[in-house]
Formats: sequence, structure tokens, C-alpha cells
Amino acid sequence: MKHIYTILMGIVSIIPVSCSSEIEPSIANAPKKIWDKSIAFNEKSSPKSIFLTPDNLFTLIGYSDATTNSLSGANQNKDFWMAKVNGFGKMVWEKTYGGNNNEYLQSSIKTPDGGFVLVGYTNSNKSGDKAEDSRGNYDFWVVRVDGNGQKIWDKTFGGNNNDSAQAITNSNDGGFIIVGNSDSDISGDKTESSRGSQDFWIIKINGNGKKVWDKTIGGNKIDEANSVVTDANGNFIILGGSSSDISGDKTAQAFGNSDLWLVKIDATGRKIWDRVYGGNEFEKPFGTALTTDGSVILTGMSFSQISGNKTARNKGQSDFWVLKINSLGEILWDRTFGGNVFNFPQSILSAPNGDIIISGTSLSDISGDKSEKSRGKSDFWVLRIGTNGNKIWDKTLGGSKDDYPNANSISFTADGNLLISGFSDSGISGDKTEKTLSKRDLWIVKLGF
Repeated sequence: MKHIYTILMGIVSIIPVSCSSEIEPSIANAPKKIWDKSIAFNEKSSPKSIFLTPDNLFTLIGYSDATTNSLSGANQNKDFWMAKVNGFGKMVWEKTYGGNNNEYLQSSIKTPDGGFVLVGYTNSNKSGDKAEDSRGNYDFWVVRVDGNGQKIWDKTFGGNNNDSAQAITNSNDGGFIIVGNSDSDISGDKTESSRGSQDFWIIKINGNGKKVWDKTIGGNKIDEANSVVTDANGNFIILGGSSSDISGDKTAQAFGNSDLWLVKIDATGRKIWDRVYGGNEFEKPFGTALTTDGSVILTGMSFSQISGNKTARNKGQSDFWVLKINSLGEILWDRTFGGNVFNFPQSILSAPNGDIIISGTSLSDISGDKSEKSRGKSDFWVLRIGTNGNKIWDKTLGGSKDDYPNANSISFTADGNLLISGFSDSGISGDKTEKTLSKRDLWIVKLGF
């Protein structure tokens, strides 16, 4: 598989954002920590998502090296992993899903019946929980489960080379859109030829996992899909990164080494438009959210100063870059947030009043937009901005070593507070109140207003 920056893991959540500009007085100040909980985890494992369940518990979804942390006794390779955690951070149950090789979960989505659809990539043949043989090297793997983690079905999609699913969203007809990356030419389930070194690959499936259509979108170099949203008209808006020149499906010239690339397609997979956003250096996408006025919020990491269509200078070596885009792909505003070193976003969440909450990682001390000192090497950094893109508050959380949230790592609780999950190498220090349980712990923090 081709990865530009392997240290930056994960795909962010895809959550609608309302458009109210009212700011409640109670949220003008940063929230305070209510509790934190450590769970033993393996350093090579990756929790990806956290969801609030109807019984006010939490479901964590990711992938795991099952022999180190799993109660289920699954195989020794990487597996999709799912766990239920109560309101005090205690694990209730966990399950793993996998075949005879490796499965890397990248994204998941809740279904209307209270279950979930999990997507990622695998190099397993038919074995274990995997009902179909491999198509090539790595394939898309899609697993639908109920609210208790029981598998309903699984499907494999791929061509003759490497194919990796990265994100999923609902379609208006009860099916799902899966976006990812492909090195494959026409073969297996892939019906269109490769455009370059790596392309976006989009698959539409129905509620039972049957493929409806697939679409390849790319330029002459490396293009990596990151996230997808469905708009009010049933179109799909896909965010990724691109280093391609004008070629293939890419109609705008690159600004720097790698840019944000946004592509809008209709319900049949036909491209409507594509747009490029970036500065003169390097931008990496981290997620999208759709607003009720038909606009789109994009989040990414930027190394660029003012250049291209980036209007604000960097605060550090890398920063959060947040853009609001209209239905035609035109920029309504862009904002840069960061401290004096490295800062990169992971998750985006909409607040009830229309504000935007972004969680990510920061290595910065007090500087730029960062109002609290660093706790250790890297920390959780949570930022709340209004619908006009201006910062409302920011919050730093961490211990004495490395702590960083992963993708889909932030969620509202039933009482209106926030829950954040991620990795921690820290012992008791800073905001971390429990001793280290493994070389790398899963760390869950509840914040209250």
C-alpha cells in the first residue's frame, strides 16, 4: 500500500453540521475533565471510532493485535475489533472479526437498526469470519454487525493488486457508499482502468452488501481518498489527497507537493465537478462534514504558508486547516489553527448549535491558537470554532509521554458532554490518573461544560 505519512493514522468521522450561529454562554469557556480511563491495548493496534449507543454506553471500533489484548482468543494477526464500554470507561464486552491473515479497519458507520457497518482492507482468503476469497493482494472488506456485535454479513471487493477501503457513508436508498484507494486495473470487482499510480475507488452497495456499481477517479500520480458525505440531493462528496497534475479526472493543477482534492459525483457515480485546495507545500486531508445550508466543512493538515488558495500563514510546522465550501466547491472561508510545532486534526463533530468541534494531536506549547501548555511529547488538542470559522475555545489533554486521539475519536454523551478516545504511552501524570496497563493504552477522557 502507498502511504505518504504513515504516522498520521485514521479517517475522520462524517457528521452533519447545523448552521445556527448562536453561541450558548455555557460553552464560551473550555470544558473541564470529568474522568479518564485507561484500557490495556497493544502498541500495534488502532481504535478508530467511538459511538454513543441507545443504552447510553459507548461502542469502540478499530483493529487489534488480538493475542495481546483481546478476551475473545482470536487469531494472531490483525483483526477488526469492536468493544462496548460503560459510562465510567469499563469494558463490558469485546469481539474480533478476521480471516487467516490481516484485517485493518479504517472506518465505520451506525445503521438505522442500531448496528454498524465496518470497512477496511484485508489480505485474507476465505477463513475465520471471512466468507469470500481474496481478489488480489489487499481488498476492501465490509462487515455488517448488529448492536451486540454479531456478524450479519461480510463482503470482499477488489482487483488484482492493492485496494484499501477508507470511509463509508449512507446513501439515500438504504445502501452504502464506500470510498478507498486502488492500485488495480480492470480485474475482479473493478470495472474501470487505473488512471495513475493510485486512484480513488468508489463502490455503491445495497443494504445486503451486493455491489450496485463501482467508479475509478484519479490523475496521473498518487490520489488517496479519505472521507465521503451524502448531500441533500443524494450526491456524494469525496475528499482526498492528490499529487497528480491535470490528467485523467483531475481538472485543476496542483498547488504544492500534495493538495486536498474534492470530487462530487451523482447517485450513479458520474462526476459533477472536482476542486483542488492547497498551498505551496503539503496538505493532507482528515475529514468532511456537511452543513444544513448545503456547504461542506473540510479539515486537513497544512505545512504551507500563504499561497495557492490558503489565506493564512502557519502558526507552526504543521497546523489544522479548516475550510467551508459551497455546493459548487467555492471557498467561503478558510482558517488555520495551530501552535509553534506540529498540530494535525483527526476528528470533526457538530455541536447542537452549529459550532464545529475538532480533535487532533499537538506537540506545541502555549503559542498561536494553543492556550494551554504541553503536558508531554504529544497531547490531545480539542478546538471549538463557530459557524464563521472563529475559535471559541481550545483544550489540551495529556500525560508526560505521547498521547494522541485517533480518527472518529470524539462523541457527545447523553448528558451533553464530550467523550474523547485515543492512545496513551503515559503513566500517572498531567491529566492521566491511572497507571500504564500496557506499552500503549487506550485512553478515554470525558469532558464536561
